[in-house]
Amino acid sequence: MFSITKKLTLSTFFLLIVSLYFSEILAFNDKNLIGHSFNLKEVPVILNNEIDNHILKKRQRRNRRRRNRRHLENRINNINALIVQLTIQVQALQQQLSSRAELLTTTTTMPGG
Repeated sequence: MFSITKKLTLSTFFLLIVSLYFSEILAFNDKNLIGHSFNLKEVPVILNNEIDNHILKKRQRRNRRRRNRRHLENRINNINALIVQLTIQVQALQQQLSSRAELLTTTTTMPGG
């Protein structure tokens, strides 16, 4: 019985070593394949230019429109903020003018009175 378990452990150990060895060999082969795939990127690729150019132009147009829309919205928001500031300043000036006008009317004395 003891010899059977010993044989099983030795055989599993042997299979484990063999599988590790082959997995390393396959890993090196994959690296070589990756190296060859980089060489393929140097080869010029011919695309369907009409369709690709049309799609690229659509994307560029869409991006340009979004960018212009965002820029316009920012300008409008800045103008609205300036208008709010100006109305606050005008209201403050109106209050100052009305208080000065009240001072002028209340401090004026009638001659002979």
